[in-house]
Amino acid sequence: MEIEQVIEEVLNNYNAYEKIIDVYYTDIYQYVLKQIGDVEVTKELCQDIFFETYRSLKRYDKKKASFRTWLYKIANYRCIDYLRSRAYKYQADSFDEAIKTIADNSNDVLTTLIQQEKTQTVNELMRRCLKPKHERIMRYYFYADLSVGEISILEKMPTKTIYTIINRSLEKLKQELGGDFNER
Repeated sequence: MEIEQVIEEVLNNYNAYEKIIDVYYTDIYQYVLKQIGDVEVTKELCQDIFFETYRSLKRYDKKKASFRTWLYKIANYRCIDYLRSRAYKYQADSFDEAIKTIADNSNDVLTTLIQQEKTQTVNELMRRCLKPKHERIMRYYFYADLSVGEISILEKMPTKTIYTIINRSLEKLKQELGGDFNER
């Protein structure tokens, strides 16, 4: 059954919404967990994301983006809201000390940070160094594994612009961490 048929069914019968959750929950959970790094907070955020998705389902337009892409956009905004909240800032470790320790021991700091799920450090670095739109694009790129084409649709920007933003953002993040780590 195609997602548009499932959406139509859900709009007529709330109980059918479980079908959408069954299909997308694992992917959204992993996406949120990569960014947040806390299982309990991730579960709460996933509940919020799927509740918001249900509330907004009537506004979904398949002509603008695929349902998956639209769902990731909702998830992305929820994660950003959480990461900017007091609750998150309260639990964050000393950012500068973490960056220094990691930078001293890495060949490719950005990759290492993400692979080791140093999510607080990566999130703080992106929040501090990038414009909100660029931060959002990098979240799609790093955490959702969306293609440049999918990000282009979400952001309503040409793919060349998305490529440019990704490349410039990566350079900016590398500079913030102390230069080109591939040469170390």
